[in-house]
Amino acid sequence: MRQAIIDALKADPDVVALVGSRVYGRQGILGGLSRDKTPEAFDTDGRLMPSVVVVLEAAVIRTDMGGSTLIAGTQTVQIWVACGYERYSDIKAVLKATRPILHGKRLTPVEYQIGWTDTRWASTSPELYDESLKVPTMFSRFDITYTETP
Repeated sequence: MRQAIIDALKADPDVVALVGSRVYGRQGILGGLSRDKTPEAFDTDGRLMPSVVVVLEAAVIRTDMGGSTLIAGTQTVQIWVACGYERYSDIKAVLKATRPILHGKRLTPVEYQIGWTDTRWASTSPELYDESLKVPTMFSRFDITYTETP
């Protein structure tokens, strides 16, 4: 799912105009933004350019679907945006651009054993600050419903 979202964001001209190809995935403490793992996300002055990190939260599984043995569930995903230029307006513009790409959509996951049913915007965070990177950040949360495919 994460890769399908990353691919969809990187393919959208509005998102690309705002962040270029700086769309990353994160699993647990792996990935995300850092000077050593994503040096291209930082300008020549060392400031973080507007960048997106796609983070999957825990899935909620439903197994009893009218006698079916297929598993269904809801996967929550966070779209984090951070920018070292101290402008929340840049971050909000990126989050606004991501919403129509995901809300109400069914993407084709890289892992084809699931059927992506729907995606719904759930919330957007207040203005936050990433202490480790020393930059403003915010996120939007989306809920993806899916079923296992036979």
